[in-house]
Amino acid sequence: MAELTKERTSDTAFAAQLGTESYRSEERGYKWAVRLAFGPLLSAPAVDRPDLDELLAAVFGEPFPDMSAISLSQIDQDFVRQATGSGGLRHAWLA
Repeated sequence: MAELTKERTSDTAFAAQLGTESYRSEERGYKWAVRLAFGPLLSAPAVDRPDLDELLAAVFGEPFPDMSAISLSQIDQDFVRQATGSGGLRHAWLA
């Protein structure tokens, strides 16, 4: 019975965390933004590009680069800018 109570307390705490701005921002927004950028970079066509190192530097070297080189739509680029804050995607390497 004590184990069941502990699990319910843990579930309740997690459920409360799901509704916070911090969770929405960090777990949803930022991580989705990183996925939007990494997805095209890890695709077969991108990995086989001879200029992949330059492409990576272009995407992660500046806080808010033009990501049209990786075929990221303007809507997705706007989302990345909004979700990553002032540091942009540069902090994705550290996370």
